[in-house]
Amino acid sequence: MVDVISTTCRYLDQGDCEKFADLLTGRLDPEDVPATAGWVRQCFHRPNDSELFMRAANALLDSHGVELIRGEGIGDGSGDDLEYVNAGDPYVPTLIRQGGSLYLAGQGDMVEAIEQRQLDEQEGRDWNDMPFKNPSPMPQALDAMIEKAAGVEREEATYHRMDDLAM
Repeated sequence: MVDVISTTCRYLDQGDCEKFADLLTGRLDPEDVPATAGWVRQCFHRPNDSELFMRAANALLDSHGVELIRGEGIGDGSGDDLEYVNAGDPYVPTLIRQGGSLYLAGQGDMVEAIEQRQLDEQEGRDWNDMPFKNPSPMPQALDAMIEKAAGVEREEATYHRMDDLAM
């Protein structure tokens, strides 16, 4: 898991990759990230687990906040919202949540892939049957990798299990 993060997010050093992997797998409680704990102390009501998770990811990725792109603003408007950690450039890989799945990709790449996939479906194209691959393939969800890396500990981590993160 750390190798995938360090290869995808080349702007992170090894220690930050390990902390981020720990957050994804449930080994690191979001409130153990100092910036997130400070934010929680300032809130009148405790943020929900999803907000804590994304805020901790923002701190660990040294990014510029958590933002949302409404699904109706992407392509034909039929998709789920994209919640992402703003890396400052739409093509720099960051953490994205769409529905209940997490991705490491630039939000610009993700939006383009969604729009291309919708266009292909409308025109009846199936990229899996073509001799070449889609130039903007859909990023692969991290869900299975997180489950594999976390193992049994994942079931015990109640503060941000994947089904709790669905928007």
